Amino acid sequence: MSSTQAPRLEHHQPLFDALSTPAAVLCPRGEVLATNAAWRQQSSRPDYPQTGQSYLETWREIDDPRARALLEGIESVATGSSTQLALDVSHPAHEETRWLELRVAPFASNDARWLLVTQRDITAERLAADRRAHAERAYEVALRNIPRGVALIVDHQLNVSPVGGASSSAGQRDLQAILTAHFGALEPLFRAALAGQRKEEQHLLGDTRYELRALPVHDDAGQVIAGVVLCHDTSDRQHLEGELRQARGAAHDFNNLLMAISGTASLALRRIPPDSPLQRHLDNILNATMEGAQITEQLRKLSAKPQAKAPALPRSAPTPDEPREGPVSASSPAMLLVEDDGLTRAALADLLRRAGHRVLAAADASEAQRLAADEGPVAALISDLRLPDLDGFELGRRLSASRPKLPILYLSGQPASAAELAAQLDRPQTTFMQKPIEFERVLRVLEQLLCTAQ
Repeated sequence: MSSTQAPRLEHHQPLFDALSTPAAVLCPRGEVLATNAAWRQQSSRPDYPQTGQSYLETWREIDDPRARALLEGIESVATGSSTQLALDVSHPAHEETRWLELRVAPFASNDARWLLVTQRDITAERLAADRRAHAERAYEVALRNIPRGVALIVDHQLNVSPVGGASSSAGQRDLQAILTAHFGALEPLFRAALAGQRKEEQHLLGDTRYELRALPVHDDAGQVIAGVVLCHDTSDRQHLEGELRQARGAAHDFNNLLMAISGTASLALRRIPPDSPLQRHLDNILNATMEGAQITEQLRKLSAKPQAKAPALPRSAPTPDEPREGPVSASSPAMLLVEDDGLTRAALADLLRRAGHRVLAAADASEAQRLAADEGPVAALISDLRLPDLDGFELGRRLSASRPKLPILYLSGQPASAAELAAQLDRPQTTFMQKPIEFERVLRVLEQLLCTAQ
């Protein structure tokens, strides 16, 4: 294939190089014809062949089902049998396995068909997902093996024998004394088990709350021969739930801090050239905030309640490739930003201003309502849910009462309940994002909301 037949990219190379995701152009035979800067930075890696080398040969050397699926997929796209290819693959040529998110799409130029390949290293994301899965399995094993208190075995004469012991100090008390003092509360459970019934109740026996579960015991013929009442001391659990509530509060504050750090780093990245030595350090800061966010997410999941998902924005709403930037008119509609955390508020306000928006920033709902009345009009509301004087949902209801199509973006370090989300997010101009949030994504979602409200 002559060079004159290849797609001419000279005029598009600067734009091609500006892509942050590594990308390459292939001919249908798999030869690399052109690469962007991000791809060339990976020239030392065998899974990023350079111009003139065969991309397909890189993967033909690997005896792996995913590599074979990749080769078949590229051939299908090259012949026109498929319109695109997207899959995750691993390349074993490194000291440790590296995972890539790979996408292939065709395009036409000079009356010929060419392939655009993008591949992003997702090794850190895969390892983080594996760590979460391992942690969840460890929790499951631990929970199954936690001592469950004692079992009270009762016969048809209502003779009771305690079996086993509890790990808490309350569970180690003289069970016979408890039985004597509280037999009247336990007797209905004993009789239910002896009648072949299963029953669960909670009782305060002395100063300790127990979770009680009655079960029948059958012989081989199916006759009830005894009953068992499992007694689980829930004092430790209630204490743990209190600690988890405190942990959720700390996680909320930590998420605010992470968001301020990641937002400031993101803004700094936008202001330095791609080859700046500072870029590596800022990327490390962003990666560290992602790991911190995973820790707070694990804390939240320990006691999380079922959550409703925020509705997807309409597909008809256009999404700009890059946030707009430009001068801000003092009379233009403003973004009303309500956030009680000063660092997060300052970082978000800076982001919005650099994207070309006029910003009214408030630390609480009262200040937000005053700003909306005195310095409006308001183009959209971006509000945290936990405010010192009013919750964000109520603020949104008040401000949208006079403007039903007001775009609203709610932010929070803790997810709202399913009932709250279902009640508040039935408007197409409203959505919810959980902190910490990638700042660029905030801009994209906000632009979608603004387009939806038009």
